[in-house]
Amino acid sequence: MSTTFLTCLLIGWLAGTMAGLLGVGGGILVVPTLIYALGRDSLATTEVTQVAVGTSLAAMVFTSLSSTLAHHQRRAVLWPYFLRLAAGILVGGWLGARLALLLPGKSLQTLLGGFTLLLSARMLVQALRSQQAEPAAGSAGPPKPWLGPAGVAIGAVSSFFGIGGGVMTVPLLNWQSVPIRQAIGTSAACGVPIALAGALTFASATPEPPIPGALGYVHLSACLGVALTSVVAARLGAHLAHRVPRRALKMLFALLVAAASARLLV
Repeated sequence: MSTTFLTCLLIGWLAGTMAGLLGVGGGILVVPTLIYALGRDSLATTEVTQVAVGTSLAAMVFTSLSSTLAHHQRRAVLWPYFLRLAAGILVGGWLGARLALLLPGKSLQTLLGGFTLLLSARMLVQALRSQQAEPAAGSAGPPKPWLGPAGVAIGAVSSFFGIGGGVMTVPLLNWQSVPIRQAIGTSAACGVPIALAGALTFASATPEPPIPGALGYVHLSACLGVALTSVVAARLGAHLAHRVPRRALKMLFALLVAAASARLLV
């Protein structure tokens, strides 16, 4: 068993736990790790960043499905909100993936590092602030019409960087008076169309020369390694999301993302 595959099993477990726990796709950890792992592997190419993004999105399909099922069983997915967001997410997911394929790998890697560093700083500031009153269960009204266009932006940014949209979807839904646990569950469900649109776009692309062991820009063994453990871990994360205090977890996650961002930029 190769070192790369073992690395993918480990990162899949961490990403799956974060996906279930925080409603994020886990790609914010998967992509930087895959860039490092595939970059030292004999299968590495000059387009390793695109391969990492495409592989992360493909694995995220399984992670998000597992997380969504776990949250749905706890009645934490607001399906009317999901349906309003999903149409825009599918369009945005395709657009973001196409743009990522057009950029040079190094440029995409630098943009990814800067973007995730900003996200980690935002999450850390939120965690350090005094906790605000949580909206009561059932306080969210009907979904607003503008959630559709918002879904386009969420899908485009997410598939461009190979991450779930939770870092944008959860704050957006919480701002709309959706209780945090339902915001996490609904965000997990939104990760499915994000991952599908992006993964299909990367898998159907034809790199020149073809990448050994890959379908388009999706590295099959790396995808399998991440998916195997993330599917199990996502259910564990969803279980913890309904029991563990979130402030310390947000701080830890923000620090992990900051470390991954620094690795990409350096």
